[in-house]
Amino acid sequence: MHTLAEIMDRSFTDGDGSVTLVDKTWEEVRISRDALLVMSDTWYPKDRWDSLSTTRKGEMNAFRQALRDMPETFETANEAWDNWPVIPDWSMLLPMKNKEV
Repeated sequence: MHTLAEIMDRSFTDGDGSVTLVDKTWEEVRISRDALLVMSDTWYPKDRWDSLSTTRKGEMNAFRQALRDMPETFETANEAWDNWPVIPDWSMLLPMKNKEV
């Protein structure tokens, strides 16, 4: 499973191997955050929600609340981008890594 840190990495390596961190804006954070909220909405129809354990419901609610709280939690967009909340690993919100053969 990929992590948000892997997918949302803001580093850029140029041809000579030097690494540069790309600055992010609050608009970029909002767009990505809103996309994650929309993707996690798939767990909230009654039939899917009712199939979750109390623990999993709490994990999903905490993840979504952390997304909504990002503008108040972090001073800069870069800080927010570097600290995405942990997605519940069971949620299937991140693409699977290819299995090595």
